[in-house]
Amino acid sequence: MEHDIINTLQVALVLAFCIFIGYGAFLIVMDKEREWKKRYGSKWFVSRADKIRLDAEYEKKVRDSKAR
Repeated sequence: MEHDIINTLQVALVLAFCIFIGYGAFLIVMDKEREWKKRYGSKWFVSRADKIRLDAEYEKKVRDSKAR
């Protein structure tokens, strides 16, 4: 009986830890996706030349908004 309670608590603790780590990973991925969409729009693939151009445009837009 006591062994079952300990086993259940261990499973609950591991499950809580996995949910915590999974939620953190989800938040990181969502933040990266938001940043990607701000910089590159809804494009899935960006060539190196487009990336450089779009990054420069984004940085200029950020600088201009901070200067105001």
